[in-house]
Amino acid sequence: MENNLIQNAAQTNQELIKAVKANDAKKVADLLNVPGIDINFKTYKAFTPLIFAAQKGNKEIVELLLAIGLAPAQINTQNVDGETALMLAADKGHKEIFDMLFALTSEWINAQDEYGKTALMRASYNGHAEIVKMLLAGGLTPEQVNTQDVYGHSALMNACAKGHIDIVKMLLAAGLTSEQINTQDECEKTALMYAIEKGYTDIVKLLLAEGLTPEQLQVQNEYKKTVLHLAFEKNRKKIFELFLPYLTPDLIDIKDLLGDTALHVAATKGHKGIIEVFLPYLTQEQINTKSEGGQTALVYAAWNGHKKIVEILLPHLTPKQISIKDREGDTALMYAAGNGNKAIVELLLNADLTSEQVNYKNYDGSPLMHAAWLGYKEIVELLLSHLTPKQIGVQNRNGKTALIKAANNGHTEIVKMILAAGLTLEQISMQDKDGVTALMYAANEGRKAIVAMLLAYLTSKQVSIQNKYGETALILAADKGHKKIVVLLLNTNLTPEQINAQTRWGRTALMAAALEKYKEIIELLLPYLSSEHINTQNEDSNTALDIAQTEEIKEIIQARLDELATNR
Repeated sequence: MENNLIQNAAQTNQELIKAVKANDAKKVADLLNVPGIDINFKTYKAFTPLIFAAQKGNKEIVELLLAIGLAPAQINTQNVDGETALMLAADKGHKEIFDMLFALTSEWINAQDEYGKTALMRASYNGHAEIVKMLLAGGLTPEQVNTQDVYGHSALMNACAKGHIDIVKMLLAAGLTSEQINTQDECEKTALMYAIEKGYTDIVKLLLAEGLTPEQLQVQNEYKKTVLHLAFEKNRKKIFELFLPYLTPDLIDIKDLLGDTALHVAATKGHKGIIEVFLPYLTQEQINTKSEGGQTALVYAAWNGHKKIVEILLPHLTPKQISIKDREGDTALMYAAGNGNKAIVELLLNADLTSEQVNYKNYDGSPLMHAAWLGYKEIVELLLSHLTPKQIGVQNRNGKTALIKAANNGHTEIVKMILAAGLTLEQISMQDKDGVTALMYAANEGRKAIVAMLLAYLTSKQVSIQNKYGETALILAADKGHKKIVVLLLNTNLTPEQINAQTRWGRTALMAAALEKYKEIIELLLPYLSSEHINTQNEDSNTALDIAQTEEIKEIIQARLDELATNR
C-alpha cells in the first residue's frame, strides 16, 4: 500500500508539471490541493513547476505556486543549467512575473547559472529595460553589475552588442569605472569594440564620454585589433570621426596579428571616405608603414584594385616610396600589372617613377613579364613606353624574359609589340635556365603565328639553338606533330646538320616523327637529309627506320634510302 501511495504521489507530481507546461491554470489549481503534492518537484533536468511557469510567462500559475508559500531557497531553485525562475523571467522579459519573484528573492538577484550568466546579463542582452532598471535598483554594486560569464561577457557588453542604448545608459549610470567599462572578454573584446563592430554610433559616443584613457583605447582583441582597426574594417566612418580627438601616434601605429595598421585595413577594404579623413592626421612615415609581409597601404590598394585609394595615397608618397617592395619582392606596380588593372598601372606610371623602378623584379620577374604572361595587352603597351630595349629583355631568376612568357602562353599581339620595341637578336634568342628560347616554346605549343614572327628576326644559327636536353625548335615541333611549323622552320635555310641535330639521347627530328607516326612530317624532312643522316643512331643504336611505328612509315624511309643509294 505504501508503494502505491508513493507511486500515486509521483504520478501527481508529473501531472502538475504537464499542467504547467500546458498553461492549464485550472488543473494546476486542482492539483495543488491534492494531499502530498510536491510543488518543488524537479524533472530530470531539475526544472520545477515554478521554473517552467516563469519561462512560459504564465502569471496566473506563478501566482498559484507562490501563494502556497514557497521558501526563498525553493523559489531560487536552479535547474541543471543553473537557471532560476527569476533568471528565465528576466531572459524572456516577463515583467509581471519578474516583479513577483524579485519582491520575494532580491538577495538572489546576482546568482549565476552554469555559464556564469546573471539575470542582469540576460535582460541586458534581450533588451528588457524595465527589468534591468529594477535589478539595478535592487542594490547591485558596480562589481556585481560588471560580473562576467564564462565567456567573459558582461551586461554592458551584451547591451552594446545588441544596440540597447537605454540599457547602456542605465548600466553606465550604475557607477562603473573606466576600467570596468573597458573590461575584456575571452576574445579580448571590450564593450566599445562590440558597439563599433555593430555600428552603434550613439553607444560609442556614450562610452567615449565616460573618460576612457588613451591607453584604454589602445586595448587589442585576440587578433590584436584596436578600436581603429574595427572601425576601419567595417567602414564605420561616423564612428571613426568620434575618435579624432583621441588619436595618438601610439594608437595610429598599432599593428594587428597580421602586422597591419588601421590604414592598411582601410586600404585593403577600399574604404576611401575613412582614409580621406584619416590622412591629415598621419605622417609620411605612417602612411608608408609596412605590414608583416612588407606591404604598404599603397601596395594593398593596388593589389586589391582600389583605384580611388591609390589616387588619394599617391600625392603623399615619393617615387621611392611608391616603388617599395614587399617581402616577396612585389611592388604596387607589380600587383596592378599582374591583376590586369590598367587604370592603376597608369596612375603609378604617371607618378614620376624611373625606368628602373618600373622594371623592378621579384622572384618571377618584372611588371612587364607578369602582364606579358597573363596577356594584358594594354598594360604591356603602357609598360613598354617606359622601358628601354635592354630593360625589356631582362630575365627573371629562371632566365625567362617577357618575350619568352608571351610566346609560351600564345599571346601573339604582345609578342608582336615586344619584337617591335627594338630588341637585339641576342635578346630575341635568349635562353632560360633550361636553355629554352621563345621560338622553342612557340614551336612546342604549336603557335604558328608567333613562330612566323620570331623567324623574321632570326638566322638559322638562332633557329637551331639547342636547349639543355639537346632539343631544337624543329625537334620539338616534329615531336608534337606541328606540320605547318616544321615547314616554317625548314624554310629558314637550315643546314642538313642543323636539321639532323640530336638530343642528349641521340634523338633527331626524323626519329621523333617516326616514333609518333607523323607521316607527313617525315616526308617533309627526308628531302633535306642524306643517307648518313637518315641512318643516324640514338643512344640505343636505333635509327629512325628501326623505331618507326608503322609499316607505311618504314616503307617511306626505306624508299628514300634506296633512292639515295641509286643516285650515288
